[in-house]
Amino acid sequence: MSRIEVVSKDRVGLVSEISGVISRSGADIRSHSAKVYNDVAGNPMSRFTAIVEFDDSKSSTDELMRRIRRIRGVVSAELK
Repeated sequence: MSRIEVVSKDRVGLVSEISGVISRSGADIRSHSAKVYNDVAGNPMSRFTAIVEFDDSKSSTDELMRRIRRIRGVVSAELK
């Protein structure tokens, strides 16, 4: 299993969009959490963390991370 961490500007529908991209990639989300906080300028930010299991026959982790990084407002996305 792997962990995906995404930091993004917070907005309505963000968790749904990230989860959808992960699911469509063929990965299975085992657990996830999202926390909202304010950055130093007071802007609302979201930190999304998911524990995922990849089906090697269907999933390309590089492509998944590219798709997550293209989501509007994403500042960083890491696979650990």
